[in-house]
Amino acid sequence: MIDDTFSQVHTLLLAHLSGGDQPELITGKRVYAHETEAGATDAPVVWSFRYDPQQDTWIRESIFHGDPAVNAPERAADRWALQDFPRGSAGTGLQLAAVDIDADGDLDLVCPGKSGLYLFENLRRDSQRD
Repeated sequence: MIDDTFSQVHTLLLAHLSGGDQPELITGKRVYAHETEAGATDAPVVWSFRYDPQQDTWIRESIFHGDPAVNAPERAADRWALQDFPRGSAGTGLQLAAVDIDADGDLDLVCPGKSGLYLFENLRRDSQRD
């Protein structure tokens, strides 16, 4: 088990976001993946996971943590992500892309989903660029 603390994960990606030797596993909670399941209105997240072989465990790091849809309609048919979640609520959608959008030598994340299209610029500096 990597992480069982959140629901509605739909995609994952292996990418070298930190510039280390091992790629990170990037995933998160999809906004309104299944509007009728438990967790549908929970806060969306985008996380990276790094495996630590010495501890035989996965270490989670937050890339984004949003707010829940506290005023979402009870009926799933009446829900709309762009209205129900606070503006800027990014999730992982059905796909992720890790690409150097700003041509600065590191990978950035592009996250499309029901709440919009989001770019997470990688602000880390790896040791090779110092």
